[in-house]
Amino acid sequence: MATALTVNTQLLQQPVRQRVYLRQRWGVEWQEMPGLFCTSLRGAVAPTIPQAEFHWLYGPVQLPGETVPTYRAPLEVLGWYVKTELDITAADGSVSTTKNYGVIWEEDRERRGRQMFGGELTQSGQQHLVAFGLEFLYRRQRVDRAIIEKLDGSEATIRRGLAFNGPNLVDRDRGNRSG
Repeated sequence: MATALTVNTQLLQQPVRQRVYLRQRWGVEWQEMPGLFCTSLRGAVAPTIPQAEFHWLYGPVQLPGETVPTYRAPLEVLGWYVKTELDITAADGSVSTTKNYGVIWEEDRERRGRQMFGGELTQSGQQHLVAFGLEFLYRRQRVDRAIIEKLDGSEATIRRGLAFNGPNLVDRDRGNRSG
């Protein structure tokens, strides 16, 4: 059964406050990146992978709230983790925060030539970054073992990946072909 989705037009007209964070490895702290803007965010269900797009201006840049431009270098973040937090304001004024996680996997640069800054010629331009949801990493890793729960409640590792919705289950007939 399809579920109707009603979008509040007021939500579309209000700016959404966002914060973008990066980290090179999963075990380190997130670092907020002012000026790295999320321009597109697409959620998805399997087999489609969620995707987000970002842009970063490099060269002499003056961000909102700054009084003078500063030099920002191009980002070298392919393979890094990204977290996006969106603050969405409801019609009643309440704010909810949505968090999205991914890994940056594609980059494109629009070069805008060299600009004089601080008495030197510096490169400038805009980077376009594409991040895929963490599910993307599963496609790059072979699953050859699984952890199962035994009848006594303990766990055991078996040396094969488990299929779900196998050929004798009703979900396969409904279109889920993951088994």
